Amino acid sequence: MMTMSNATFASPQVSLGVASLKMAGALFFLLAFILLLYYLLRRFGPKSIFKSQSHGELEVICSIPINPKKSLLMVRFLNKKVLIGVSENSMTFLSEVEVDHDKDEDFGKVLEQEKNSCS
Repeated sequence: MMTMSNATFASPQVSLGVASLKMAGALFFLLAFILLLYYLLRRFGPKSIFKSQSHGELEVICSIPINPKKSLLMVRFLNKKVLIGVSENSMTFLSEVEVDHDKDEDFGKVLEQEKNSCS
């Protein structure tokens, strides 16, 4: 009878070990999926989806990442476009361009104005 009782206890232990391995594997893949999703959202998140972010008179036209902690920003403020270098510890003014037309104007109208001014 001892051999029968030992056989019945050995079976649940083996299935418990297999279940533990399956659970650990599933947990590993779930954690890897969450980390991948986090990376993708940080890299291609809402800033990349929306072309510009507007806060009143200040509008971020585009952002170009150079390194993970460095980027270039093209910012529009009133009638100026400003190029700014941004790093982890500082922001540096790089260039400024005057913009004559209103940002709400139609592209076709602006193009016609530029054609007429060149003629």
